[in-house]
Amino acid sequence: MPDICETVKENLVRLRHEHKLTQLELAQRINYSDKAVSRWENGDVTPDVATLAALADLYGVPITTFFLPAGAQLSKEERRALKKAQEEAEKEEKRKKREEEKRKRREARETQKAEGKQKNPSGTRRTAVLVCTLCFLWATILTLFFLLNGVVSGAWRVFIWGAPFTVLVLFLYFRPSRHSTVRTVFASLLLWTVLVSLYLQLARWSLFPILFAGIPIEAVIILFPFF
Repeated sequence: MPDICETVKENLVRLRHEHKLTQLELAQRINYSDKAVSRWENGDVTPDVATLAALADLYGVPITTFFLPAGAQLSKEERRALKKAQEEAEKEEKRKKREEEKRKRREARETQKAEGKQKNPSGTRRTAVLVCTLCFLWATILTLFFLLNGVVSGAWRVFIWGAPFTVLVLFLYFRPSRHSTVRTVFASLLLWTVLVSLYLQLARWSLFPILFAGIPIEAVIILFPFF
């Protein structure tokens, strides 16, 4: 027991000197009197564990430092070097964690892209079907025009009806879309192209009011998604 008390006393003096504190300054920092500090360092009294813990926290050392001989301890410079090495190790560990998180996010994005590419063929097929349908539609319109031209007056009007049928195909193509705005736009285009085509087909200026019939229908198309 006396050896431990002597070791504690020596470490109290050594650590205070390393931190360049007077007994009065140390006493003020830990809310003790300078006489109490003097008694500790003279070996008259050994601080209790709570006091040693407060001193260890002040000096930035583990509490076991007070119970180890000076030769078994690190110097102040060595402790600083060790602390710096520990901080560098922590920084390196954090850096590795960030790199690992970036790698995982990158792999997740690549996985999503791969899944998107796997799903893409169905989208490509739908687009191919759309293009083929439009080509077939306009090939039919051209065929009708050449068959009717010279036989029926106004054969050119088949091109007028090509517009609403084209919009109809596009409406059916985009109808499964999650965006109601897309469906609304194509539904509106289909309405007005049909009315305009009907008006041009009849070619009667007196039937101009037929276009006004599209106004209430357009209102229904716009309001329909809300219901």
